[in-house]
Amino acid sequence: MAPSNTMAGNIRELEPNQQEKRETRTEEQTAAKNEDKYHDIMEDGKMGVTRQSSEQRANETSDHDIEIGMEYDVSRQSSGRRPSNELPTRISLDDASNPKSERPDSVGATVRTTESAEESVIIDIDAYEGSTLGEKIEAIIASHSVVMFNRTWCLFSVDAIDFMVKQLNVPVHSVEIDVHPQGKEILKYVTQKTKHATTPFIFIRGEFLGGFSEVNALYAKGNLQKDYLKGLSQADQCETFISNSQYSMSTYFWFPDKVDATVVRITGSLTFFASVLAAVLVHFEEFFWAHYVAYVVAIDFFLRFLGGARISLFGRIAMILAFPFEPMPRMGKPKQFATCLGLLFSVLGSFAFLAPFPYNDYVGSAFMAGLAIATGLEGFLDFCIGCFIFRIGVKLGFFKGTS
Repeated sequence: MAPSNTMAGNIRELEPNQQEKRETRTEEQTAAKNEDKYHDIMEDGKMGVTRQSSEQRANETSDHDIEIGMEYDVSRQSSGRRPSNELPTRISLDDASNPKSERPDSVGATVRTTESAEESVIIDIDAYEGSTLGEKIEAIIASHSVVMFNRTWCLFSVDAIDFMVKQLNVPVHSVEIDVHPQGKEILKYVTQKTKHATTPFIFIRGEFLGGFSEVNALYAKGNLQKDYLKGLSQADQCETFISNSQYSMSTYFWFPDKVDATVVRITGSLTFFASVLAAVLVHFEEFFWAHYVAYVVAIDFFLRFLGGARISLFGRIAMILAFPFEPMPRMGKPKQFATCLGLLFSVLGSFAFLAPFPYNDYVGSAFMAGLAIATGLEGFLDFCIGCFIFRIGVKLGFFKGTS
């Protein structure tokens, strides 16, 4: 028997509802698949996920990016709510709330730094030595303690930089291969060099350690801290911070703009032993000459403050001893400031030894002991107290000027 017109009308009224339900189920299935892909990628650790908007992706994403990374559109709806099939977003280091400014770094290359001044994005690679792109990349790797070749949209790159800068407090120099004009050539060279196919590429002290997963695994075992980060001293971190500041790095008098860290450390060690002799032996009558050691230290600091190691006794000895080692350039300005503090302590100690007031030898010994502690930290641990104070002054805005 044929259905009545009323029944046929009811069936037609249900069809739109069923169609709407089918569309809803399709959207839910798509969202579930995207979420599964997201978790698979995060667990596998071999692919990156784009966090760019669809407009940025159309302008910036290269063919190679599509081969390596899986893209997701994270653009917001007009209502401000995230669509049901959209993956959670992360705040990028390029976010407007974390501005970057361009300035030259310690080797003269233009870098873009975050407000924390602990991540430097290298823009001008031509400032590094080398006639070919490969030689310049090798120079970048050799010039900085931690170098990372990364993509701005790659979650693993963002995590790696956050891990180094925020958790380990280690300064990072990075090259954004998806933004840099020579990004494709850089990626090709680094891939061939490391036999590693995904970003980031992490180098520590010139050695390639892998991507974020490999570095994180080394950290979990304790090998990263013990074997690789142990050599990244306070001086390295201070150097990076000050080089990225807006303070003028011009030195005074004839002090060099660049100094050799090895020469500085050897000079600090020699000053340490001389200061200990002056602080201790001055209390023994048979060592009547101990006062003169303090005077020699003060004069040596004065000469170093004027012209660096090249015109001082301890500096000349250090230059000879450091000759077999590879030079390690450091900025001269913080070292001249530290030398000024050493000059102050040595002059006060020498004056106390000369002045005829009660317990003058003990006062002089106290100044020379303080000088011995500071120079010993510099010589044996590469911890420059003067540079540390200089860094604090830059942070607090006590030192003005632009580079």
